[in-house]
Amino acid sequence: MLKIEIASTDVKRSEGVGMKSGKPYKMAMQEAFLHGGHKYPERFELSLPKDDKGEFLPPYPVGFYEPTSASYEVRDNRLAINGYELKLVKIDAK
Repeated sequence: MLKIEIASTDVKRSEGVGMKSGKPYKMAMQEAFLHGGHKYPERFELSLPKDDKGEFLPPYPVGFYEPTSASYEVRDNRLAINGYELKLVKIDAK
């Protein structure tokens, strides 16, 4: 099981115009930590998911999560995590 920790609800937002596409974009990123069996967790930025209207959902609350099955994809015959569609579900405290 991949365990992801959210330690803060702070969100880093940015927007601009894509250099190649020329289209406007908006991003909302939340800091997360992957507990993947190494000595220390690895820090990464998580793209916040959007709702049906294209608005960013609220940040994940502090806690531990695992990716949903919708977060995985097969790319070039290899299993991968889709970083733009990564969705998390809270791990119940035991």
